[in-house]
Amino acid sequence: MRIRVKFVGDLHQKVGMTDLWVHLPDGSTVENLLEDLRRNGIKVDSENSSMVIFVNGRRLEFIGGLKAGLKDLDELIIMPIIAGGI
Repeated sequence: MRIRVKFVGDLHQKVGMTDLWVHLPDGSTVENLLEDLRRNGIKVDSENSSMVIFVNGRRLEFIGGLKAGLKDLDELIIMPIIAGGI
């Protein structure tokens, strides 16, 4: 299956691209995808509290965390948490 991974904010500068397609076996999880990225030189620290991960627009914590299953053509967005206000 193919998963689109998008890097938002300053992450795209750190990894050198804005997005990429990752090919994974059927039944893979977000954890498997992050392992694949690491094997290919893209380190994404899922424990980093200044970063958030979304799968198809839903925050990872609300869909099962790293064990969340993926399906063909899912979109995973990795972005820094943006803080602000008045």
